[in-house]
Amino acid sequence: MAYVPLGRLCFPKHTWRADGFCDVCGIPERGSDERYIFDFWRRVDKTDPSGCWMWRGSILWNGYGQVSWQGRMRKTHHVAWMLAGRECPDWSKRMTLDHICERRACVCVDHLRVMTLADNVRRGIANKVSRKRT
Repeated sequence: MAYVPLGRLCFPKHTWRADGFCDVCGIPERGSDERYIFDFWRRVDKTDPSGCWMWRGSILWNGYGQVSWQGRMRKTHHVAWMLAGRECPDWSKRMTLDHICERRACVCVDHLRVMTLADNVRRGIANKVSRKRT
């Protein structure tokens, strides 16, 4: 799905089909699981030349995207990972998702990998040091 600019999605006079989608627009009805997924992906810009899918919604102070999902605030790359049907890392074993592209607002699951928290921190420190040298 291409990036859909935020704004009015469906007109009040449109009618909803039995499957929960608008007859005219095809947009899912508010409150449905399909609408949450639709609203998530419409805030993603897939036109970045680097191949990153950049989150265009709420961004945390540290650069990660955030969204309300299933009643709690979550990082957007975790939600994208779940929507892709991939198994979430085992947080109790200190596993996390790493951005291979090093862009925290990227939600492209091909740019994510599961790794230990310690390795992720080491990789981040090494990348900061190498950037300072150049």
